[in-house]
Amino acid sequence: MIDNPCLQISATRSGRWEISGPSNERAAQIVSALWNDSDRLANPLSIRIEKAPPVHAGFGSGTQLTMGIAAILSKFIEDENENMCDLATKLGRGARSLVGSNGFNSGGLILDRGQCDMSCDGNSRESETHTMPEMWRWLTLYCNTQQGKSGDEERNAFARSKPDPESRQELLAFIETDLLPSIASQDFYRFSHALGKYSERCGEIFADQQGGLYGSPFAEEAAAHLSRAGIVGFGQSSWGPTVFALFPDAGAAATFVETNHWLQNPDIRYCVSRSNNIGARISWEIDKRE
Repeated sequence: MIDNPCLQISATRSGRWEISGPSNERAAQIVSALWNDSDRLANPLSIRIEKAPPVHAGFGSGTQLTMGIAAILSKFIEDENENMCDLATKLGRGARSLVGSNGFNSGGLILDRGQCDMSCDGNSRESETHTMPEMWRWLTLYCNTQQGKSGDEERNAFARSKPDPESRQELLAFIETDLLPSIASQDFYRFSHALGKYSERCGEIFADQQGGLYGSPFAEEAAAHLSRAGIVGFGQSSWGPTVFALFPDAGAAATFVETNHWLQNPDIRYCVSRSNNIGARISWEIDKRE
């Protein structure tokens, strides 16, 4: 989980329902799924989506919006015991991965080992949270004219891309022996090499569905630029087009941005961010006029 690009939502009690900002129609559908007509009539809110990551770009924006709206509604009816992961499942999130829903709650690096067989569903399997070093910085970049797979196209692609059991076990073993120990020891270079290798292996598994190691011409081009610059810890997020790269600190990330002029292409959007190790932040202001 990273701090930026971020989802930022504000809400206040109101005389009538109002939902505005990016993805407001999707937010309204989430509200309708969680609150029936009588709940909405009794608790009209003005909800404003202030900031939101791009949709279908690899940022998990749908899950974060779902979790954010659910958290706000729970807050306004003072239901602090509402299980956010249960809500995510109710709204169709977490069917393939618990990363987005659990990351909303805890932050950090989320390890979800996936569904081992048909008896292992999203409610029964568990995930792990690992704290990322504070110094490290992520560069995320995407092309605003391209989108990754979503909906039925994404579901069909996943159904056709299941790795064989041996490959799956190899990936899990690699996580245990290389990725996780290098986080615990805060070994940036070891983690970067492991991250790059893991990303490449995942690209090979999905190559038939996305036409190669990457899902878009932009992602392939960005990966080539990063490789030529000597960056090893990079990969594609979900189906892309977002590509991520890891740097040891803010200074190294800033130097890369300043010296790589291809980033100034008007269709490219990029952001440097620290890891988010605490999950969603919720602040509550009491109206003193009440």
